[in-house]
Amino acid sequence: MESILNKESGWKFGIETKADGTQIGYSSHSGPNRDAIDAFVLTFRFFIQDNEGTSFRQMHNLYSTIPINASLKSNFDKMRNDLNAFLDSNFLPNVVLNGNPLSNREIMEVFIFGGLAHSTKVETFEKWMNIMPLNAILPNGFNLILVRILNTISAISALNDQVVLELLENLSKE
Repeated sequence: MESILNKESGWKFGIETKADGTQIGYSSHSGPNRDAIDAFVLTFRFFIQDNEGTSFRQMHNLYSTIPINASLKSNFDKMRNDLNAFLDSNFLPNVVLNGNPLSNREIMEVFIFGGLAHSTKVETFEKWMNIMPLNAILPNGFNLILVRILNTISAISALNDQVVLELLENLSKE
């Protein structure tokens, strides 16, 4: 998590003109290394796969049923809704493929389920990584998306601590 939060991330691309007049395009990106991203994504999948008790959706269901202060429930819903709104918003810089702008969620899913987990979106991931300068812009964008998600998970973790304390206080009163 430290590597994801603290590693500088960026991208660059350009065209180099050789002495003979030929031009060669190049692109690169920087950010956390693959091991750091793999480690985070292995854990993060528990928050987005609905069959997991730790998924944001399952947590929402739990928050709606446990006897806690309404403001705690509201805080959780706000964090979850804000994250979903961010994921469903268009990726910046605006990238349009086949007439459709890419969303942060689409980039996240293609990188997780095509680039890292090698499951349903491999073909899309490989196609994207063969387009210059997307092969520099999108990995950097994915890193920034992970930072936003990690910050939300951290905030929810702190909120969960408050919920546990309130539940323990309520139990001690009974």
